Amino acid sequence: MLRFAVSYIVHALASHCMQYLAIAVWLFESPRCGDLYADKATDTFNACAVSQQKCVPQRQDEGLYPVPPDCALDNSWDFSGFTGRWFITAGQNPLFDIFDCQEHFFAAPEPGDLAAKINWRINKPNGDFIERSTIQMFKQDLQKPAVLYNHDNEYLHYQDDWYIIASKPDSYVVVYYKGSNDAWDGYGGAVVYTRARQLPEELIPELSAAVEKVGMKWSDFKITDNTCPPHPPQKSLVQEIEVGAESLEQGLEKEAVVLEQDLEKGLTSFGRGFTVLARDLESIEGTLERELTTEEKAIQSELQMDFAKAKRLLEKVRWQAWSPQTTKGTRIPQCL
Repeated sequence: MLRFAVSYIVHALASHCMQYLAIAVWLFESPRCGDLYADKATDTFNACAVSQQKCVPQRQDEGLYPVPPDCALDNSWDFSGFTGRWFITAGQNPLFDIFDCQEHFFAAPEPGDLAAKINWRINKPNGDFIERSTIQMFKQDLQKPAVLYNHDNEYLHYQDDWYIIASKPDSYVVVYYKGSNDAWDGYGGAVVYTRARQLPEELIPELSAAVEKVGMKWSDFKITDNTCPPHPPQKSLVQEIEVGAESLEQGLEKEAVVLEQDLEKGLTSFGRGFTVLARDLESIEGTLERELTTEEKAIQSELQMDFAKAKRLLEKVRWQAWSPQTTKGTRIPQCL
């Protein structure tokens, strides 16, 4: 496992990315790290640590996002109408739902099958952004048409169940979801899809009534930004180096409000759909130390000074309180 960590750091140095190196120091302690720095090496490390070696025990379902009863589902929802381009214009869970430029494309290649090309942006501390995209496949429940399943995924063996709780043809679809992966069983959230790029305000009363069916409040949701502006003017390498440390600290301050609440819950987020238990970090560190070879210890010694410098930079951040959106979960009303 240390070899993966070392290659992770070498990748940071090779890419001239100060932020990447600093995050490597706090590999298990930075929210949305997987979103900001996702690549093949990171995915390989995550899969090895969580899925293959079971270094981190799976967080069990705590009932934060219970399965909604049948009466909360929108049985009038038209599956065939959920194709083409849709935008996520509001989301409930800031870990998974609230990103800029969430432009999604849906197609139904076969009856009951739904293919989704999901796009979103990750904002960087320097004012730029990273574009992310993935393909997801869903199958409709034959007995409950308002339920979609995204199962049988290799990466972290994640699976998501979508529950359509409200819709209006060619206008909006409200999705409540519950998921599981090798790190966390029972994460969830809710999003609003609209044909319009930005959420029409006149829909809010209907949407508010819809989310109440699954125990949520509209005040729990945040409107997303789908204006999708272009990249800002590119800075020279010299400029990037000069502002790198300042940008990193400012970015960490923005992330601090999410991190503090996660730490209170004993959680550390690795990005979209991937969260681990912070209280297991010490045991992981001990395991890695025992597995170090002489060569690996030499590498660790060479990198120790750089780690210390980056760590001191991160410790300058003053953590602030964070709104408890993602930790209180939801209680779904009983059907009448």
